[in-house]
Amino acid sequence: MQTSGNGPQYRPGRAIVLSAVLLAVAVTLGFGALAVEHAFALLNGSVEASSHLLARATTDTLIFGEQGMRRVHPLYLDVPWRMAAHFFFGGAALLLGALQFVPRWRRRYPRLHRASGLLIWLATLLTMLGALGFLFRASLHEGVSGAGFQIVLWANAITTLVLLYQAVASALSRDFRSHMVWMAMVFASLATAPMLRIDWVLLSYVWTDALWDALNLAGVTFVLAQTVLAMGLWLNFVGDRDLPAKAAGSAWPCLLTWLLCAGSAGV
Repeated sequence: MQTSGNGPQYRPGRAIVLSAVLLAVAVTLGFGALAVEHAFALLNGSVEASSHLLARATTDTLIFGEQGMRRVHPLYLDVPWRMAAHFFFGGAALLLGALQFVPRWRRRYPRLHRASGLLIWLATLLTMLGALGFLFRASLHEGVSGAGFQIVLWANAITTLVLLYQAVASALSRDFRSHMVWMAMVFASLATAPMLRIDWVLLSYVWTDALWDALNLAGVTFVLAQTVLAMGLWLNFVGDRDLPAKAAGSAWPCLLTWLLCAGSAGV
């Protein structure tokens, strides 16, 4: 249905995109809050709220069973402060980072954007250091879902730190378009955590007899491609219109990000 004259028109495609964006933001913020809660639950010796929610969305066996997700909890207890730092600062980075991609916020409050960016840089650095601290402790075959998954975790943590460095370097050199792209890729890397949980839920309905390790490995195969696609769409339809024309020396890491997607699937 369209209105006549020059009045506003109803465009179903735009409504679908807006709904998808709002849903993605809600999931990201919700997961960020749950990750922060997980840090305190780990240190307090209680069961985190996210496990209860996942059990309701899938099955108790998949989360609390002998071969379920929480069987990795003893590994976390070996290095509780490292994992608590990973959960807390990862959740904080997601909570603060989602706001950075709202164009109106960035235009109207540039000082807050920069201050939040500094906090996100610090939170991302600390969450990745916490993850690397855990990975140093757990061997490839004793860790989560076997050696293949552990290699992906190593690669994701190191790559996130490299992307973060590039984002900071481009901001300091005032190449804001490149800064926007690099930070979008940092956020895509961070968003693999909530996206993987969504994949667990969706795959559990299709692959009803699968154990958690199988769902985990199946999800990690394409999880980075999903988040890179989401941030790529944001860059194309939102971010690209929000900044001046691309500078001649601006670095758009398209090839790098697609190689990352292919690499995570290949492992």
